[in-house]
Amino acid sequence: MSVETTHRNAFLKRIHLFHGLDDEQIAVVVGKLDEKTYSAGLVVFKEREPADRFFLIYRGKISITRIRKGHEQQIATFVAGDFFGEEALITHRPRSATVSATEETLLLVLSRADFNKLLKQVPQLKPNVAVAIDSRRLARRLRYKWLREAEGEVIYFLARKHPILLLRALILPAIAIAGDILLLTLTWGMTNNIFAGLGRIALFLFGLWVIWEWIDWGNDYFIVTNQRVLLLEKVIGIYDDTKEAPLRAVQSVNVTTSVLGRLMGYGDVILRTYVEHLTFYHISHPYQAASLVEEHKARAKVVSSKEEVEIMKQALRDRLLSGQQSPVLSVPFSSQPTQPKSPYHGLRRIGDIFKLRLEVGETITYRKHLFVLFRQTWKPLFLSLGLIVLLGIILPAVASNNPITILERGTIPVFWLFAFLGSLGWLIYEYIDWSNDIFQVTADQILDIDKKPLGSVARKTAPLDNILGIEYKRRGILELLFNYGTVYITIGGGEPMAFEDVRDPASVQQDIVRRQHTSRAKKDEEGIGAQRERMVDWVIASYQSRGEFQHQEEPPKSDQNGVK
Repeated sequence: MSVETTHRNAFLKRIHLFHGLDDEQIAVVVGKLDEKTYSAGLVVFKEREPADRFFLIYRGKISITRIRKGHEQQIATFVAGDFFGEEALITHRPRSATVSATEETLLLVLSRADFNKLLKQVPQLKPNVAVAIDSRRLARRLRYKWLREAEGEVIYFLARKHPILLLRALILPAIAIAGDILLLTLTWGMTNNIFAGLGRIALFLFGLWVIWEWIDWGNDYFIVTNQRVLLLEKVIGIYDDTKEAPLRAVQSVNVTTSVLGRLMGYGDVILRTYVEHLTFYHISHPYQAASLVEEHKARAKVVSSKEEVEIMKQALRDRLLSGQQSPVLSVPFSSQPTQPKSPYHGLRRIGDIFKLRLEVGETITYRKHLFVLFRQTWKPLFLSLGLIVLLGIILPAVASNNPITILERGTIPVFWLFAFLGSLGWLIYEYIDWSNDIFQVTADQILDIDKKPLGSVARKTAPLDNILGIEYKRRGILELLFNYGTVYITIGGGEPMAFEDVRDPASVQQDIVRRQHTSRAKKDEEGIGAQRERMVDWVIASYQSRGEFQHQEEPPKSDQNGVK
């Protein structure tokens, strides 16, 4: 059945690709769209085929795959509201991937000729299409490991700072290089010219300055997926910082621009969450990025609402037709945190004495980096090694016929033994102190436990549901070189928590995010399941009551003799 024009209009207005178009321009687009339905398993187009059409997914789901090294590789899954096929039309290249329907799918289709005409008739489409193409190209090149492809996460916006920021950063090194070249030119041909050598060294250093600025500009990324927003910042040799927030936590989206920004087409997108602001600084096409965030927030709500309606329908069918209970989780979610009997369970085995990450059941335990262990133990370690070397010097002297008294022959080894046992005890103490300082992520909470040997125990806990924001930082050349840093966790209604000096903090951050996502999904499913059961009971009770009332209101029937 054909999609009505009003529905097409409403559909296009929800998609960020058509952000900024007025009703007349939307009508122009709607008038050029054709419809095509694909059943599950049908191929829309294949990799390396000539590109002749652009597609919008009105209903259904498609899978995007590529053949790499003889194997099919899943690239992404697109759903209703997504679009594809524009890059090959713009670049005049064959299709870069194969697209197939994974369920019955209705596509709105534009031919190549109509697509090109629209770009000319509606100039506002060009920057929107450019944003999509640039984001997808950059995402393919970077291939982030943290992307949760198994959960259907797709990058929709990926950008760096506007190139004008790079040009601004290069002004000073450019002036320095120009001045240096001028100095070399003026002193050219001078005998015993010390300025020539210094000038060449300066030119080399200024060249490194330019390279550093270029790499530094390219290290900051701003990302929007269908699940979250991320801000990745990195300064070479100084720090590495990642901030993120789920889309559901974004309360508002604002755009600010300067006069120069409006002229050059860049600005700041400010995302306000419960506890902090995430700012996409100086990005190109800021209004397109802001509309994309708003679209995916709204899309997530619609998807959740549709899923709940379908589940309700199925629950009613089960109860009315078969008398069975609707599917609810068999084990209710416990509000009590689950954790191993001992927080150090699994950490006391000989093979695990230096493990930095240990997963036992649903509990992931982290220790501080081995460099931190070395930093704590190097003094007693080197003292112990020094005493062992000293023993090698003492023993020959004691065993020889050197003129030392019997008392000295006895006291020197005793003093050495006490010194060695003391240094060894110090070393063991520092190791146990390092080993006892652990961070844990369970199925429903996070823990920070710091236990001093033969001393106090400090323990901090927070439910996963109370986490409002997570970021990690790696500061200084040592943290970057050895890949360790601190994960900062913002807690609602409590003090922030920090997993300090953990190895690969980006992976720790992702572990927490995954557990938080799983915990929230489980609680939501159980809460919705219980509410669904109550609603089904109310509907059935209402249905039955209505039948009873109708039966009571019917007048009694009379027989042929008039007897009731």
